[in-house]
Amino acid sequence: MRFLLIIFINLAQASLRQRDSCNDQEINNECLAVCDAEYFDCSKNCENSDCLRKCAEEVIACENSCPCGADCPTGCVDCPEHLATDTTLPF
Repeated sequence: MRFLLIIFINLAQASLRQRDSCNDQEINNECLAVCDAEYFDCSKNCENSDCLRKCAEEVIACENSCPCGADCPTGCVDCPEHLATDTTLPF
C-alpha cells in the first residue's frame, strides 16, 4: 500500500509541475482532469495491487499525452495526432 501512495504522490507532483509551466494552461487543466477522472474510475474497480499499478501506468500515459506533458512539451504545438481522435479531450 505504501508503494501505491508513493506513486500517487509522484503523479500529483508531476501534474503540478506541468500545470505551473504550461503555455496552453486551460487545455492542459482540462486534459489532466480527464486523466484524473479516468484514474479514479479505474482504481475504484481494483481489488489488487496489480490492477492499481495498471491504473497508475495508464494515468501516467494519459498525462504525458496532454499539452505540456512529456509527449507534447510545447503545449498544443506539434502535439501527436492521436490526441485529436480522442473525443473526451477538448482538442
